[in-house]
Amino acid sequence: MIVGGHDIQDGCIILEPRDVFDRGVVGYDADENRLIYSYRLLIDAMCECWGLSWSDALDWIAYNTERSLAYMQNPPILKDDISE
Repeated sequence: MIVGGHDIQDGCIILEPRDVFDRGVVGYDADENRLIYSYRLLIDAMCECWGLSWSDALDWIAYNTERSLAYMQNPPILKDDISE
């Protein structure tokens, strides 16, 4: 399966909804079968697709995505690139 231009293996966790979050994929760690998402690109996608403000999108990711990663086996990697 191709996600964000990367051919991923079965069992890789993909953030949903894909029409929004695939815009944030910046890499793939094939050794660990984990997608790498840009925090900044995820926020930009949510602002564009859902009309959220920057701070609301940041809060949404922190509450709905980051908190759930601890409960996943091989969770996606969120690259902290906000200050770049």
